[in-house]
Amino acid sequence: MPHDFRGNVLQVGDEVIFRGKVQQITTGEEYCNVDVRTVHPAKPAGAMATFWFNAAQLEKVTTDVALTADDPSR
Repeated sequence: MPHDFRGNVLQVGDEVIFRGKVQQITTGEEYCNVDVRTVHPAKPAGAMATFWFNAAQLEKVTTDVALTADDPSR
């Protein structure tokens, strides 16, 4: 069964949060695009990946959330 990094089972239709860090920003007159690199490595090899998003698709993580998000006990 597929699961997230905290061990929660994932099913088709589940809403998930993608954790990443902005690596590059491309600005335009009507939109901005960002390249985001994964925070959690893939298993088993530990690979990291970079994805492209329109900035309007993202929500900035506050410092409080960022400090506790990597804690699997939460």
